[in-house]
Amino acid sequence: MYLLRRNSAAVLAAFAFVLGACSSESAPTESQVPTTGDVGEDPLRIMITPGGMGFSSLTSTVPAPQTLAVSGLVAIGSAAQFGAVSYGESVQPWLQVDPTPTFRRDPLAWLHTVSINAAAYAALPNGIYTATVPVIVTAARNSPQVLGVALCKGTAACLVVGSSQSGGVTGASPSWNRSSAFNNAGPYYYTDYLLPVPANSTVTVTNEGSCFGNGTLSDPYLYAFELDNTFIASNDDGNGCLDSRMTIVNNGPGKVVRIRATTFGAGATGTFKVSAFSAVSSLRAEAPVPAEFAEILRQKAAGVTD
Repeated sequence: MYLLRRNSAAVLAAFAFVLGACSSESAPTESQVPTTGDVGEDPLRIMITPGGMGFSSLTSTVPAPQTLAVSGLVAIGSAAQFGAVSYGESVQPWLQVDPTPTFRRDPLAWLHTVSINAAAYAALPNGIYTATVPVIVTAARNSPQVLGVALCKGTAACLVVGSSQSGGVTGASPSWNRSSAFNNAGPYYYTDYLLPVPANSTVTVTNEGSCFGNGTLSDPYLYAFELDNTFIASNDDGNGCLDSRMTIVNNGPGKVVRIRATTFGAGATGTFKVSAFSAVSSLRAEAPVPAEFAEILRQKAAGVTD
């Protein structure tokens, strides 16, 4: 692997030249691609932000679109279709991904609009739906990356690995008697999220309040239950300060669990941010770099000209 320094004008120009030549469509040229923004230190890797998306609506209103950023030097130096989203068999008809990205200069990325199909959404019964979208950049060694998407219609808010939800509890929120026994009556307010947990994975969930400026709730608490209400895990102050962090280990097939974001104090109210992320790297095995491609990169980095 040849590691090239971040924001190198020579490397940017090399990728614009080498990868742009692979397509008949226009790509950013040396003069068009700025040397600002975070493009990563390995030019052969891509990053997708966010790693997952959750769409939620308690009504018939279609959730608002979201933006997927595909970044990394190998994507930025390529023509637009190198950063295009490829549809797989697992992509559902309710999900739409605009295959034509727009170019963002700072930070550098191709931007795709991800949205919910209005007609398909209207026909869906209330419930939770999941999909995966392969994100392919042909020349990248870690392609494809996979975007996980969850849709919650008419039910609890969706949380998906790689994403966050800003929420909170008020005096009008549902309440329960906080314990390892699932219930819906007591002095502790809560908000529930439905989290798809991939097969054979370890997922960490955090609940952050006022300690680090991610909300106003002074002491967030976390619980996790199976959909049959079986207790999975809980945590109070495991994320530093008074914030919460818990780990969910799934050694079986993919499933959906209920995340209950609640409070340490009875009657406490405020806002918080709940996040889910993989505690174990889910990157696919990296493909070898074609010898001729690596040699071109090495020569460009060394300033060798034809």
